[in-house]
Amino acid sequence: MRNMKRRTEGLLLSLLLTLAAAPSLAAPIGGTNPQPPQPSWGTWDATVRWVQPHTVPGPDGPLRYTYTYAHISAASQSDCETQLYGYASQPGVTVIDFCTFHSF
Repeated sequence: MRNMKRRTEGLLLSLLLTLAAAPSLAAPIGGTNPQPPQPSWGTWDATVRWVQPHTVPGPDGPLRYTYTYAHISAASQSDCETQLYGYASQPGVTVIDFCTFHSF
């Protein structure tokens, strides 16, 4: 009888300790790498440039430019970054503005 009481007490203690530790072992809400919520009204914009001398007609004659700019606009941050990294992986491309959210 005494042996059975010790076993029951031991089982209850181990069950209690397991239940107490369970919340600390659980993954946080949103997963192990939660992402901040995406704003829903606006666009993600970025700007890159690269050296490309060119001329365009101007009011007083041709205008000479050294850089060509690309303006990136996307609905989500990940889409903006994908496009930005596509440009930035090319030689001679400089990132002027990283992906920034602009609300409507």
